[in-house]
Amino acid sequence: MVALFLVYTSFSLELTVGEDDYYKQEQQLHYLGIPVKVNYTIWKKGCLFLYASAGAMAEMCVDGSLNTDYCLNNSRQRESKTDLDVDKVQFSALTLFGV
Repeated sequence: MVALFLVYTSFSLELTVGEDDYYKQEQQLHYLGIPVKVNYTIWKKGCLFLYASAGAMAEMCVDGSLNTDYCLNNSRQRESKTDLDVDKVQFSALTLFGV
């Protein structure tokens, strides 16, 4: 049996620099990925079995933004929004052993 899955991943980061006069940034990235994984049963006896899995996933950024608020005396003076264009594909791998 072959199953095709699509994985959605969201990354969010918030950074604040300063105290009364400060700026705050929030970055968000959205990824879609396609995983590939194989499972193998090494040993089985009754309800007990030993297995191994291996796989990989390629993810591509489909949307990204960076929001920045600039504050003076704890009052927001200006805000900006920047669209981020992340071209790189992210790769990951996994291995599992279980009983």
